[in-house]
Amino acid sequence: MGTDEEGFSVTVASGPDPTTGTTVAVVGDLDAGTAGIMADALDDVLDTGGGDLVIDGSRLWFIDSAGIKVIVDARNRLVERGAVLELRDLPPSPRKIVELLSLDRIIRVT
Repeated sequence: MGTDEEGFSVTVASGPDPTTGTTVAVVGDLDAGTAGIMADALDDVLDTGGGDLVIDGSRLWFIDSAGIKVIVDARNRLVERGAVLELRDLPPSPRKIVELLSLDRIIRVT
C-alpha cells in the first residue's frame, strides 16, 4: 500500500468479510519520516472497513513518538466503534517502548 525510499512499507490484508477485521503489516522504522504513510494506510482501513484491526509488527524495527501517535489515534477510532486494536509479534525494541508507555494496558499486545 505505502512505501518510502528507505524501505518502510505497509501492506493491508482483509479477510473475505471486511466486518471481521483487517491485518496491516508494517516493515521498517515507524518514525516521524514514515508516520504519514502509516497514518494514510490506517485511515483508508478505518474509513472503509469494520471489525477489529491487527497490526503485524513482526518486521517493525523501531518506533518513535510519531509512530506511537498514529497507533494510539487508530486505537481511539476503533474504540469509538466498539472494535479492538491488536499489536502482534512486536520485536523486543518496539515492544519495550509499548510496555514502557503502558500502552499494553489499552491495546492488546500478542
